[in-house]
Amino acid sequence: MMDADVIYAAVGNRMYAISRETGGQLWRYPAGAPIQANFRTGAHMSGNMMVAAADNRNVYAVDRVTGAEMWVYQSPFGIQGTPRVVGNSVAVPLEGGRMVVLNGSTGAVDGEAFDLPGGHSGQFAVAGSSLVYVSEAGQLTSFDPGSRRVEWQQRLERFSRTTPPVVLEGTIYVNSGSYAVAIRSSNGRVAWQSNVGEDLVYSPAVNEDYVGVVAADGTIQILNRDNGRPVTGPKLRTQLPPATSPSFVGKMFITNGVNGSVNVIDPVTEQLVFTYRIPMPPVTTDPNAPTGPGAGRGAGGGGGSGAGAGAGAGDDGGQNAGGNNDDDETKVDYVAASGPAIGMGDSLIVMARDGSILNFDKNLGIDLTAPFVEMQWPGSGEVIWARPPLNFLFNIADFGSGLNAASVNVTINGRKYEHVLTPDGRLFVVIGNSAPNPPLANGRQEIVVSASDWLGNEIKKTFVVVADVSLAPPGPNQGGNTGPGAGAGGGRGRGSGG
Repeated sequence: MMDADVIYAAVGNRMYAISRETGGQLWRYPAGAPIQANFRTGAHMSGNMMVAAADNRNVYAVDRVTGAEMWVYQSPFGIQGTPRVVGNSVAVPLEGGRMVVLNGSTGAVDGEAFDLPGGHSGQFAVAGSSLVYVSEAGQLTSFDPGSRRVEWQQRLERFSRTTPPVVLEGTIYVNSGSYAVAIRSSNGRVAWQSNVGEDLVYSPAVNEDYVGVVAADGTIQILNRDNGRPVTGPKLRTQLPPATSPSFVGKMFITNGVNGSVNVIDPVTEQLVFTYRIPMPPVTTDPNAPTGPGAGRGAGGGGGSGAGAGAGAGDDGGQNAGGNNDDDETKVDYVAASGPAIGMGDSLIVMARDGSILNFDKNLGIDLTAPFVEMQWPGSGEVIWARPPLNFLFNIADFGSGLNAASVNVTINGRKYEHVLTPDGRLFVVIGNSAPNPPLANGRQEIVVSASDWLGNEIKKTFVVVADVSLAPPGPNQGGNTGPGAGAGGGRGRGSGG
């Protein structure tokens, strides 16, 4: 959550307010010893109140300006989902399909706990004075927690009960199977529905112009918010399953991949304009090291624009097709986002599943480190059989502002060679019968790989191999189908695919 240049989060055993510009903690609750439990379902804000439930069955309400405690409610039942502020009340979803309503000013119980019609999965949205949710029976339900009355119900095919509906300006947006659906919050009537043709997952993203949805395979469809008509073509995709619901930040559509990627897409041009993979921060053994959001994780800022590069299929590999997965290969662990990206001003804010908060901002970001490139196959300085098919494999990444995929360039002896860059940072140069790259000449080969990050820091690294056409062809265990998009193969060590 974000408001007035402040980021709010309930994660681990505290609630936090973080400065957007500096990443410093403005306050944390509790200020002293943390609670002996964890916040696992996020928080909700309305006015000056921020509420969150912990796994100790407590609901905590704090003043979001000062972080001072307003009240604490201890539930006799397990809490399932995020409490929601509705007017001057707080609706707390309980296990077993029940709910209790609290006075927002005091935290006192407003009547006994009651069974919510149709049950619930803990996922709610607020539409005016009503709660909107998908019941266990699969019905989209509008419920007034004040009167305890169902206002309307709408049954559609295959509602997701694990993600909340999205409400904007009197319209509710949900995914139902392969359909994106807009429903009027006043009466539950369908305004429009659009068949994307793919199994949609998570919640839709909505801004003033568009509705964006993402399928299980990473397919993206941007729709006109007024009528549900497609804005983008049917082949727009990230090539990776999503890890969270998508979002809009300004005019840009944001998806978070299961591989830790944050992908910014322009719905007008259908271009990937920024991508970044969230690296796992180093583990510290210092008991005095700062923890929690705002403590710093070592990842830089970022921002900027550019065009993304996609991955494709390569030729069957030859002698040099196998990836060099020796024990000394650099291995980078990545962490996926924990929720949709949010934005304010020029900042793109993402929370990771390890509790870190990252701010990408072209004005605030500081990154003086260029990307790194390592040659994985063959080793630099080796003598190789020169005849195709063969592959060169590199690892390339940037842990600051992120790698600008459009900047990657490969030359061999001064001649540009086409390459394939996969989402996990593997860079292939394929030389084969159907590849666009010409065979190598006999003798010394100087390979230059250049790349820059989103803040313009550039690396240009040279590798040398010697091609020898007189070498005997590789044996059956020295090659394999290991080009980009292929499976495991042979080569030196434990060959691997792209």
